[in-house]
Amino acid sequence: MGVRVPTQQDDRLPILRPFIPLLIMMIFAIVVLLLFLPSPAAGETGSRGEGYGVELTHIAPIETPEVNPMDGVEIVYEFSLKNTGNQNDTYQLEVDTPTGSGTYKNWIIEFQNGSDQRTQQLLAPTELPDNNLDNISADESVTVFLYVRVDPMEEEGIFEEITVRATSDGDNSQVVYLYFNLTVILPNIRLSDDPAFFYIDPDRGIEEDDTIDINLRVFNDGSASTGKFHVFFYNGKVDSENHRSGNFIAYETISNIPADSYMDIVVDWEDIEGGENDLFAHADKPIQSGVGITEDQSGTFLEDGLVLESRENDNTASIDDIYQDAIDLRPDLTITNVVHIRDHAQGKNIVIVTIANIGSAKAEVGSATVSLKIDGDSQKQLSTNIANPMLPEDIDANDEIEIIFKWDLKTGGNHTVKAIVDHPDDIDSINDRLTTYFTTEDPFPDDDEFISIPMMITIGVFILGSIVRYGTRFHGQKT
Repeated sequence: MGVRVPTQQDDRLPILRPFIPLLIMMIFAIVVLLLFLPSPAAGETGSRGEGYGVELTHIAPIETPEVNPMDGVEIVYEFSLKNTGNQNDTYQLEVDTPTGSGTYKNWIIEFQNGSDQRTQQLLAPTELPDNNLDNISADESVTVFLYVRVDPMEEEGIFEEITVRATSDGDNSQVVYLYFNLTVILPNIRLSDDPAFFYIDPDRGIEEDDTIDINLRVFNDGSASTGKFHVFFYNGKVDSENHRSGNFIAYETISNIPADSYMDIVVDWEDIEGGENDLFAHADKPIQSGVGITEDQSGTFLEDGLVLESRENDNTASIDDIYQDAIDLRPDLTITNVVHIRDHAQGKNIVIVTIANIGSAKAEVGSATVSLKIDGDSQKQLSTNIANPMLPEDIDANDEIEIIFKWDLKTGGNHTVKAIVDHPDDIDSINDRLTTYFTTEDPFPDDDEFISIPMMITIGVFILGSIVRYGTRFHGQKT
């Protein structure tokens, strides 16, 4: 029977084998400890050194606050400062921002101290309100309030750059930070050209000096309420630089429109003027004086109006053309008919021109010129039975008149006759002329070719008398 000689490795295995289960259990316990070891809660930061430590925990508000800077509302952040060391300690509190300690743009960011005053830096707890302690004991906490007021002209957006920093007085290497978020929300006033939201009664016959209702829907597409502002209505035009100007019609004051909402308003347009009217509205228009003045409490003119908006380019609307036509109180003269008549009784050719006013205002006498052109020759304008080529009488809206021209016809045959009416304020200049074509007989004899019977008898008697007198005188001559 052979003898086995143990190796050096064999000598160690019997010694280590009893400890293998223990080693496995120790490794398992370490893993479990690492997995279930409590970690700082959300919103908490902490630091601990030998004998000193600090922790900041966010308390309120629970959700990110939303603020309209025009409201002037102050946001209050509440947090807890805890001494996590085993020594009494005090802490320097400061606000860090990208623009420096305690400052951010034109925002006001401050702690409240024991004198009910505000400060950008605070020694806690000795300067905290209602706190008589000089320091914080180990594992004790104090409550701190931070006040934030946003610049009234701040733009809309999410701001995540406000940081509170706490530094231990006992060990200035013990520093923790707590971040605060804030969302700036703004309203957005919007007017629409949609005829469903800006309209008048299209079926009503509007005349000069009438009073009508103007209906307008004003939208707030923003995330904040608007507060007070004015809506102005004007009758005017758009100039070459796309700027609107016009005569003031009316205005309406709106106290507030909630976020993502709208309001319907109605104003009276009194004593409508005749002529071309262009109705438009402007919400929160910058006004430097008088009604609707846009100044803040210090008297500073606000170039964007009373309401700070996320957009300032959709505050104007023009009424749609389907309503614009109803308030365009101008005449619209058109030639509806041209007729040629050969008047045998008077031995004349005449042309009758019918002029209709299809506009919504009266065309006054003398306000338009009326003329005829024959065969395209501008020199062959015809005379008329009136003293001048101006409109001989008023033409009311939806009415018509006839004008008679004498045609000094030179030759028979085919002719082109164009009738033209020209009004300087005419709505549509395309329909102010009409061309027709006539075939005529030879012209009547001139007036001096017509000899009436009485004239013929008179001429005959005159001739006969002359002959008799001449004959008597002839036969009475002496030879």
